[in-house]
Amino acid sequence: MEKTKIVAFLTQLNEQERKRAFLYFKRPYYTQKHPELFTLLKYVLENAERPDALNSVKVFTAVFGPDMQFNDLKLRHTASVLLQHAEAFWVSYHLETDELERSVRLMELYRQAKLVKHYKDVRQQAQNCLQKEPHRNAAYFLVKYRIYRNTDNFSNNRNDPEKQEYVCLADAALDRFYLLSKLKLACELYSLQMLVKTSQEIAGLDSALQLADNGAYLQEPVIALYYHALQTLLHPDTAQLHFEQLKQLFIEHFRLLNQTEAAQVYYLALNYCATRINKGEAKYWTEIFDLYQIGADQMLLLENGEMLPWNYKNIVTVALRLGKTDFARQFLYQYQPFLPEAHRKNALAFNLAKYHFACKHYAQALQKLQEVSYDEIFYSLDARLLLMKTYYELQEFDALEALIDSFRQFLNRTRQISRQRQTTYRNLLRFLRRVNRIAPGNRRQLSELVAKIEQTPYVAERNWLLEIIKRG
Repeated sequence: MEKTKIVAFLTQLNEQERKRAFLYFKRPYYTQKHPELFTLLKYVLENAERPDALNSVKVFTAVFGPDMQFNDLKLRHTASVLLQHAEAFWVSYHLETDELERSVRLMELYRQAKLVKHYKDVRQQAQNCLQKEPHRNAAYFLVKYRIYRNTDNFSNNRNDPEKQEYVCLADAALDRFYLLSKLKLACELYSLQMLVKTSQEIAGLDSALQLADNGAYLQEPVIALYYHALQTLLHPDTAQLHFEQLKQLFIEHFRLLNQTEAAQVYYLALNYCATRINKGEAKYWTEIFDLYQIGADQMLLLENGEMLPWNYKNIVTVALRLGKTDFARQFLYQYQPFLPEAHRKNALAFNLAKYHFACKHYAQALQKLQEVSYDEIFYSLDARLLLMKTYYELQEFDALEALIDSFRQFLNRTRQISRQRQTTYRNLLRFLRRVNRIAPGNRRQLSELVAKIEQTPYVAERNWLLEIIKRG
């Protein structure tokens, strides 16, 4: 029974929801009239972490007693009925905890029932809740529309000028809901198409953009945020001013979005910087570092309370590239506790090795690299790259030659990386071996090698290769 819908439903509830569900089903309607539903819920909640206890026979015995013969159909029916009641509880619980939505829904019901006094009281309650709402996203404008539309529909007096006013207020709120939703969907679609190009389009987007170009709509900070974010996706090569507007608006107004939306817009800005960096526009290293600092300070880089290891690595990489070693070291220790537990030791060791390498503490870098486990492809590749660079800087040329051979063998065996990425690593190994074998002072061969590296399209650590040749 552990794979049934009711078990999956109950086990995904958070602790507060489980407590409330237990109290909901503990009412006499369930404990006396339908005790099998309460007993089944109680048993599943108490044994959610014990798959062996969720065997169908054990569950049936717990619910119906040892004297009743096992009946799989009866158990399935009971589970199905419980799920229906549990879903009804879940909806009512979330409606109960959402004061604004509850007030608007009551407005609609009192309007239909023509209970004037009740309606006016709850309308004021809804308006008060809306004023306290911290977000100005599409959901906010939809609720605003519903409040104004309810107010308009409540009056049957077509000669009342206020009726026209509320029609126009509802229209303005609806426009903002529509425009925000359209811009947000467009951002989602075109960011996905950066990964997988398809022919899908957002219908009516040109009309929406024309509407957004009306200055009144761009006075809404969240509409302006999505508008400028979308422009960076549609016209990346000419969107510098849009990016600057996006960055400034985000710094000033990201709290007008809920946490999920703020993270989405934030990653659009990050991805734009990464795209420009890949185009060779060096100034965006500073821009992306600024964004990483904002994300770290405001916890925007956390997902379900955890920081993804590649975000941890990316921030350190950018900081070290800009020479901000003190920031990098502080960040490493400050945010290590937010990494998934399985990654903490490896991520800290690897990124500390990067830190020491950037500080030219090559012996310490080597020591930290010896603490890195190569079980994951991410560490297998990046740690080997850093180890090769460290061996070169320490002039451990025999160890470097052996590592080049073992790295090539690893690339021959693995099927976990793309052919293009394999090529970038193979070119690095080939060029690094040539650097290692050219006699010191042989400027002609070194110049020829520089030209070859610059002409080859895919080379890992190209800048470092050119730097060590320039030094040599």
